[in-house]
Amino acid sequence: MGRKTSNLRKSIGLGALMAVLLLSGCGKAPRQGEPGGEAPTVITIWHTLTTPEAAVLEEQLQQITANHPEIIVKTRQVREEDFAARAYQAEAGGAGPAIFLAPAAILRQLYAQGSLAAVLAAGEDVFTADGAQFQYGDKAYALPWLTDVPLIFYRNETALPPLSLEDILNGRIALAAFDTATLGAWWQGRGGRLLTAAAEPSLNAAENVDFLQSMTLARENRRIVIGSDPVGAFLSGEVSYIIMRAGQAEQISIPYAAAALSDVMGGQGQAVLAYTVGMANAAARTNADQAEAIRTLEEALLEPEVEAVMAKVCERTPANTKCYPSLSPSALERATARALANAWVLPGNPKLWELIALQDQAWADAFAEKASPRDALDQAQAQAWRSWNQ
Repeated sequence: MGRKTSNLRKSIGLGALMAVLLLSGCGKAPRQGEPGGEAPTVITIWHTLTTPEAAVLEEQLQQITANHPEIIVKTRQVREEDFAARAYQAEAGGAGPAIFLAPAAILRQLYAQGSLAAVLAAGEDVFTADGAQFQYGDKAYALPWLTDVPLIFYRNETALPPLSLEDILNGRIALAAFDTATLGAWWQGRGGRLLTAAAEPSLNAAENVDFLQSMTLARENRRIVIGSDPVGAFLSGEVSYIIMRAGQAEQISIPYAAAALSDVMGGQGQAVLAYTVGMANAAARTNADQAEAIRTLEEALLEPEVEAVMAKVCERTPANTKCYPSLSPSALERATARALANAWVLPGNPKLWELIALQDQAWADAFAEKASPRDALDQAQAQAWRSWNQ
């Protein structure tokens, strides 16, 4: 009898111990994605990165999913020229990705065709102008992931810090491209504008014509060099200055310094952020089953450490403001941060970006001597009116 009582007491004690362990969490159910738990959520990402860039993205995603076993990530590389059409076709067939990583121009196409839902990740640590281009009404439909901004670089050993545009042209300058993305701050600082006070297209405004005429004249006088190898012209000493993206600075193998274009224009002129690669979630996949996994993955990709790694391999700069400490010892970082912080705030209005594209074509036609600066801008204005009134 005593032995039975002892066994009973042992059983009760063991049961009590198991109950305590369960209540303390030691016996809790396995997490999603772990053995015995719910199956992980599969998230597909479409991107436009090159093969070397995509390999680094895969490394970052492996580190992210190691910390989030509830998510499995699949990626697909899609050519920029096919991206919007393929996304539309995939969604029509009930397929397609959950997340897009693509240049801002492509994301605007996706928004226009109804492929995007309001972005799930928080977007608190972005530069105002960078975030504004993805804002439609009171909602953000994408967030900047990588970005870039043109700076003016000058040779430390032969050129003085430029104090004005006249200093730049006296020393000759190379341009990576002759377009609004490269020269937006210069153009705007000289009074350039896209719209009138009545919010109508003004591509052939007198200020715009004057700017294009002065640029074409400077090129004729060989004060501006635009060729297939502008960096080579800078490295060889053919020119003392170059305007190029901050993210391309590692191409410069000689001592240099850099400044925001507005710094040499008395604070006038704002850069146009046309190099941004954004992140968005697909309308067809943003549902109750995937929303939490999408948010988790987006926020992980937006971490400063991830953006810094991807920016380096993609020759861009991080879009996260936390990557630019105010006391950074790097003059390049400080100049980049100033240019990004003071960039032109353009909302996600596709028609405004169409005006920029029309202006770029007019500039190209004038430089190729297909039309005079005035005629090229008059033609652009005529096209702008047709598009604006549709």
